Amino acid sequence: MRKTILSLLLASLLFPLSCKKSDTTPPQPTIPTITGLIDANRQNYTMLSAAIVRAGLVAELQQDPLTLFAPTDAAFQAAGYADATAITALPASTAETLVRYHVVNQKLITAIMATANNTPTVTLAGLPMYITKNSNGVSVNGGRVTQADQVASNGVLHTLDKLLLPPTTNLAQLSQANADLTFFNAAILRAGLVTTLVGPTAVTVFAPSNAAFQAAGYKDITAINAAPVATLLNLLSYHLVNDRQFSTNLTTGADIATTQGGTVKVGATGGKITLLGKTNGTQ
Repeated sequence: MRKTILSLLLASLLFPLSCKKSDTTPPQPTIPTITGLIDANRQNYTMLSAAIVRAGLVAELQQDPLTLFAPTDAAFQAAGYADATAITALPASTAETLVRYHVVNQKLITAIMATANNTPTVTLAGLPMYITKNSNGVSVNGGRVTQADQVASNGVLHTLDKLLLPPTTNLAQLSQANADLTFFNAAILRAGLVTTLVGPTAVTVFAPSNAAFQAAGYKDITAINAAPVATLLNLLSYHLVNDRQFSTNLTTGADIATTQGGTVKVGATGGKITLLGKTNGTQ
């Protein structure tokens, strides 16, 4: 009898313990914020992290909902920034505009992005970025998303292989700053097309280099200035497209209509873009 009572007592002690154990819910993993994701992958984002701190945007990037297109260190370096020290040396206002140009004030996962070229999307900088989604993936302003849909507690992060630079100049100014486009700039001026490159309408310029002009028979700028305006206008308009065409929008075999009326055929292989005109090659 004593053994039976003891067994019952042990059973009554063990029963609630076993119930308590089975009712315990294991702690759920904490989903990091966008800045938490950056910190967790600091080896790829040291320069972005430095830019966020320099811009004073750490707290703001913990709000929601947000989407950050996050350039890697390699993307910063390709844009001319050697290391985090170079970022820290930027004026705070410059760093702020730079970071804000990579952030959208909504949770923008790839599933809800429009399948289209260059969908304008306003950033926290107040300037539009242009998002392309097609069979090749997602790109922004010609930069490719290499890792998409990294979910954060306050939005989503997409890794980008290019630093997005807010536009500060028009096409004419951009061209004039390039020492290899002096022949092109002279031809644009001679043909009266400067206003086309400074106007509000989106234009893509496939600008021939100085060597390209020389290969076409224009020995120097004097030869360009001596050419008939109509000849130069016909030539240059064959290099202009009334649309925004980033390199990631160009696909092999596509025909692009120019403002001249003819088309050029695109080749896109190994990250390089080629254009074939009607009188070039076999087209």
